[in-house]
Amino acid sequence: MRSPRALPLLVLLLGACGAPRDLPEPDVVARIGGEDVRRAEFETYLVRNAGGGETLASEPLSVLFDRFVEERLLCRLAGQRGVAARDDPPRRAVDALLAADGPLEPTAEEIAAFYREHRTAFEQPERVRLRQLLTGDRRVAERARRELAAGSPFDAVLKRARQADPAADGRDEGELLLADLPPLFAGALARLGSGETSAVVEVEYGFHVFQVAERLPARLIPEAEAAPQVRRELARRQADARMQALLAAAERAFAVTVYDRSLPFIYSGRFPVARPYG
Repeated sequence: MRSPRALPLLVLLLGACGAPRDLPEPDVVARIGGEDVRRAEFETYLVRNAGGGETLASEPLSVLFDRFVEERLLCRLAGQRGVAARDDPPRRAVDALLAADGPLEPTAEEIAAFYREHRTAFEQPERVRLRQLLTGDRRVAERARRELAAGSPFDAVLKRARQADPAADGRDEGELLLADLPPLFAGALARLGSGETSAVVEVEYGFHVFQVAERLPARLIPEAEAAPQVRRELARRQADARMQALLAAAERAFAVTVYDRSLPFIYSGRFPVARPYG
């Protein structure tokens, strides 16, 4: 006969075996540092960053989900470090976290070194500063060409062309590389010097007249002129490196588990997956 004293122990053991695990609710898509993240939160993120994502396939949705988790990780880290409140918008929290380590300001030495190492990136081929007039009437185009060749101001020539052809158009196109122009246009401009006007160029939709306002020779952009561009590029790289370091710190501080069965797509992202419901 079983001793009555053994019954309480048996009850405890049976109770332990049958105790429910810490199972996530069906709408929980991830757990970050012990906190549940619900599907509705990811759906809000999709609306904010991808217009809802209804037409996206599983692979891009997985990428977006990883970015969502990374954003949540950074928000948790910002709260842990005391640079953002829990109810701060994610963008504000992430910006505060990035700014907490000081401004991203490349030094003069870093700018000079980047310029030396990427010197060929600052070589500019020959360019032209171009004006063009377009009309559907050849006679208007020929008259405009003659007036420009005779030295009439471009704006005055364009005004008269519009009086004869209200659909005529024209503008200063700014600096352009000949290599970037259609071959027909590049050929018409190839031998023109500063201030010279092309022959009328006929295309399917009308007649072009080009004027080379200035021909600019190939050159190497000086370091002083390139410095603002280099500074922006270095600051961008520094921000990327800082972001990666912060993400690594956040992942060390807060364990991530994805419950992919709760997602409405096939998850193929980089975070570990758990399937507590089998």
